[in-house]
Amino acid sequence: MSKDTIVFDNPDELGSLLQEDQAPDIKQKPQSEIVAEIQKNAHVKPVENGPRDRSKDRSWAIPGQLPKDREKTFCIDGLMVSESAARPILAETVDPESFNFLISKQKQKLEPAELSVVGKDRRYPDTEELDSVVGQKCPFCNEPITQEEANWKEIGSLCFYGQDLEGQPKVFHWACLSLWALLAARGHPLKAAETFNLDPDEMTNMKMFYRSIPWGRFGFLREEGH
Repeated sequence: MSKDTIVFDNPDELGSLLQEDQAPDIKQKPQSEIVAEIQKNAHVKPVENGPRDRSKDRSWAIPGQLPKDREKTFCIDGLMVSESAARPILAETVDPESFNFLISKQKQKLEPAELSVVGKDRRYPDTEELDSVVGQKCPFCNEPITQEEANWKEIGSLCFYGQDLEGQPKVFHWACLSLWALLAARGHPLKAAETFNLDPDEMTNMKMFYRSIPWGRFGFLREEGH
């Protein structure tokens, strides 16, 4: 087994789309375009089930457990659908090319580092620091940082994390860095926060932002917790 091979805890749950020998290689579509599609598709929202008569249903006493005859409900594009009906839609939300891209990023090692916000504080922005990152490429999506992104009004969307081979700080889009950390942690936000020195609440929020990604197909197991 090579060092780049991903070992999943529950391979039976993996879809055929994720088998590398079946997924098409990404050669033409830019990484930034793939990431943009993934972020655009972050629209599938799991919702709480409606009120029920707890005197007839004792499974509410176990957190996260539903009655055996009760399916989870999802809201997709404003429509309420059952879990069985939602699964095919969830599977199609991220296309095979995006799966292939995310798998390749999951293989790449993300080294833990200290996070700092580019521009520091919106109340007292460091405009020189913001201007200094324009044109640098985000290591995840490979997209150059634009002047619009390096604006004091957007402080918090860009961050320094780790260093390049020359010892210079790497500049990430926060949405890209958090996605990479989640991939490395197999979809567990608290594990990602602990491993990569990130804020647990922020990582939980970003897991919800990327809720359209079927995390079970990237190794997520509820038994691990979080």
